Amino acid sequence: LDARLLAMGPETHNRGRFNFSDAEPVLLASQESLNDVAARASIPVTMDRFRPNLVVSGAEPFEEDEWASIRIGTVEFDVIGPCDRCSMVSINPTAPLQVPTTEPLATLAAYRRDEKGTVYFGQLLRPRSQGRINVCDTVTVLARRGRPQ
Repeated sequence: LDARLLAMGPETHNRGRFNFSDAEPVLLASQESLNDVAARASIPVTMDRFRPNLVVSGAEPFEEDEWASIRIGTVEFDVIGPCDRCSMVSINPTAPLQVPTTEPLATLAAYRRDEKGTVYFGQLLRPRSQGRINVCDTVTVLARRGRPQ
């Protein structure tokens, strides 16, 4: 298996040319959003394809798109924006040597694509401070895009 290492200097960080999941330290996805994608996709789709750090539940599908800041446990986060998705989500993480399919990227492209053709799933977060997050902590929406909560 051939592999290559790519080094990126500060001139490429967060300028839209490259956008890796480490552009921000936390990737959040909601179970309801995944359920929405999975119901439309031609193959079973699980959360591990998207590799989020945090999975939340209890919101409407893609409601997280509206969030500007949230609190989970003792940590407040700025919601930086949506995470654009590449073909990595077409690789089944439990069987990485299988031939990738076009799913779930094809399904997402049908209804989660912007005017440039970029496909989105999940939100990138930046913590405002250190703190503790626990399983089953409540997510509090502190502000929504364009309006305070």
